[in-house]
Amino acid sequence: MRILKLLLWIGGLLVFPATIQAQQVFMQKGIASFYADHFQGRQTASGERYNRSALTAAHRTLAFGSKVKVTNWGNQKSVIVTINDRGPYVKGRIIDLSRKAAEELDIVRAGTGKVEIEVLEGQQTDVVDDENAIPEPDNLLTSKFNQAGVYQVNGEAAVLQGFAVQIAAFNQTANAIRFVYTLEKLGYSDIRLLVSEDKVIRILLAGCKNRHSAEKLLEKLKSQGYGGIIKGKFS
Repeated sequence: MRILKLLLWIGGLLVFPATIQAQQVFMQKGIASFYADHFQGRQTASGERYNRSALTAAHRTLAFGSKVKVTNWGNQKSVIVTINDRGPYVKGRIIDLSRKAAEELDIVRAGTGKVEIEVLEGQQTDVVDDENAIPEPDNLLTSKFNQAGVYQVNGEAAVLQGFAVQIAAFNQTANAIRFVYTLEKLGYSDIRLLVSEDKVIRILLAGCKNRHSAEKLLEKLKSQGYGGIIKGKFS
C-alpha cells in the first residue's frame, strides 16, 4: 500500500508525516553561524561546557540531546550535531554550530552559510529525559497572544515595571512559548511576553527594580550561554 506523504510549509518548518504512527520529521531552512572561539569552555544552557572540537550546536527550540543533520546548501556537505545549547538570537539565523561542525560544512571563512537542518528519526524530543522535555503548547494558549500587549506566561494581561532583560524574539507564537518553558525549567520566573503590533513576540525577564539588578541578571544569562539586552525603565 502506497503511503501518502503530506508536505506542509509552516513558518519555515517542513513536516513529513510518513505514517500515522511515525514520528514527525522536523526540517528547517535558514542561516547557520558558529561560536566564536572565546566561548570555549563556557557553560551551555544544557549544563555542558562548550567544546570547539565537538560536534554540537545551539537551537532555539529543539530538545537537548537531539541529533540533527545539517547540510550546507552551497556545497551539499553534511554533518550530524547534538543540540546542547540555546540560540542563535540573531534574526534570520536558525542554528549556531561548534567550530568543528562549521569546518565540516566549510562555512568558517564566510562566517555563515545557508543550510537545511533535519532532526534524525529516533533522535527527536521524545528520547530525552522527561526532566528536560519541553511540552508542546496547545492552541488555546497560543491564541491568547494574538493581540499587541504584555502578557504573563498563562496568557493573562500583565504590566512591566522597573527594568527587564529581553532575551529573545520570535515570529511564531508556539516557538516563543517553547522557549518560555525552557526558561522555566532553568528556574526563571517573572517572564513576560511583549507582543508588538506586527506580532513579533519578545521574551523578557522582568522584576528588576533597578538597572544594576538587570545587569546582574544579564551576567547570569550570559554565563548560561544566552544573550540579551536591558530594557527600561518601565513605569
